[in-house]
Amino acid sequence: MPLSTYLANALRDHVAGASSDDYSPYTAPQNIYYSLLNAATAGAFTEVSGTTYARSSGLFAVTAGKLISQGVETWTVHDLDNWQTITHLGVHDASSGGNYLWYIPMSPNIAAPASGDILSLGAYGLQLDFE
Repeated sequence: MPLSTYLANALRDHVAGASSDDYSPYTAPQNIYYSLLNAATAGAFTEVSGTTYARSSGLFAVTAGKLISQGVETWTVHDLDNWQTITHLGVHDASSGGNYLWYIPMSPNIAAPASGDILSLGAYGLQLDFE
């Protein structure tokens, strides 16, 4: 899964001991949050928006050198939301704003969910790695 430009630069600078830019020293986030995205690249993303939408916090454990999701992250679509097609899952270090860390393409994309739909990652359904 692709790293964001921010995380790639932060890790590069941290490993190299660079201290002259915004990325160093890199500090691991206290929490990780998932977002639903309508579009994503390494440097930019378009996040779903709606009256009831919010990022979902994630729980992780390190297993066999990978971060593995340990929770069941869900979003419920409500009548007033217009989420459009969901193309990616984003990973961030804050519940809003913050730094964009990873993006994971959804295959297949999730066509505009209807009111009452529940979107769920499921337990142990997501692995974050550097491959």
